[in-house]
Amino acid sequence: MKIRSMVVSILSIVSVSSCSSYYYVVMDVNEDMAVEGTVYKEAEDADSALRIDFYDRVCNMCEDCRMQADHISSLSFLPDPDQKDNPLFNPVQTVSKRFRWFYTCYDYRAEFKSLKDRLPLALDGYMTPQQRALFFTGNNPPQGWNGLEMYYLLDDLNTKFARWYSDAVFIVLRDILRPYCNDGQALILDGCKDEFMKDMDRTLIFAMEPDDFVERLSEVHPDAGFDEVLGNNRDAVDSLYQIESELISYFGYSFVFNTRMPGRYYDGNAVDFIDGNPSWKVDAFRLMEDDLVLEAVTRKLNVWVFVLTFVLIILLLQLFAKVFARR
Repeated sequence: MKIRSMVVSILSIVSVSSCSSYYYVVMDVNEDMAVEGTVYKEAEDADSALRIDFYDRVCNMCEDCRMQADHISSLSFLPDPDQKDNPLFNPVQTVSKRFRWFYTCYDYRAEFKSLKDRLPLALDGYMTPQQRALFFTGNNPPQGWNGLEMYYLLDDLNTKFARWYSDAVFIVLRDILRPYCNDGQALILDGCKDEFMKDMDRTLIFAMEPDDFVERLSEVHPDAGFDEVLGNNRDAVDSLYQIESELISYFGYSFVFNTRMPGRYYDGNAVDFIDGNPSWKVDAFRLMEDDLVLEAVTRKLNVWVFVLTFVLIILLLQLFAKVFARR
């Protein structure tokens, strides 16, 4: 029974988190700080030469668009114009370089704003900060645990997240319908969550829309007249649902960012490398708790400095030799 519930839980959350739009973003930074960005999207052609691992699946990619700017801060990045408020499409990116005599260091930083303050329901009470850090970003996994122990730990966190997700969907739909209810109906909505959820497969709530929500309400309170509320206010409810459910659409996008700068990777928080260049997986789940910051530092050898230093050393040695010769 435990194994069955575990499989159902995992499959249900996969259905929530499965991404439908995959993008591969390459930022090419030149020595003069000019930047060229290339965005690739999933290709329909299975024989595409470019294949990128998004961790949940490997996708064939094709070029979608290119962007150029004198500096990365003025680079426009919005492959899907319908997602202008989606933080995945609006990272604050900066690039700088520092001269360090023998090396020139190039610094890349991209910051994606957290969704935490935009969630319809706080995660507190469902998962601890430590659990959220592990589940959403993979931070601080238990040391010394074997695969079976990690499996049960993640299953427990997955179940907690599924409970939060279904509760959040309920609250969103409740708040959409409530303004059009009379006092008695509003009172029912405010106190019916436990009754609404009782003996119900929570996975059915994940994809609920206003019609499904009212259908379930009518099963629990058949004489309350919620179907009439929806029927009399169909356009307003549907319009509000489109606005309030925008956040859900953010989870339908998955990115891999790859940055190519002069020199070799030296420091940063890259999670992977593509052709030796730092890369990161970015999706809405990684923004559930805190801002997501990508950082990379590369170093390029200043050959001319080595030559200059060598020449200076030779000149100094000759100078010292002449001084000692005179003595």
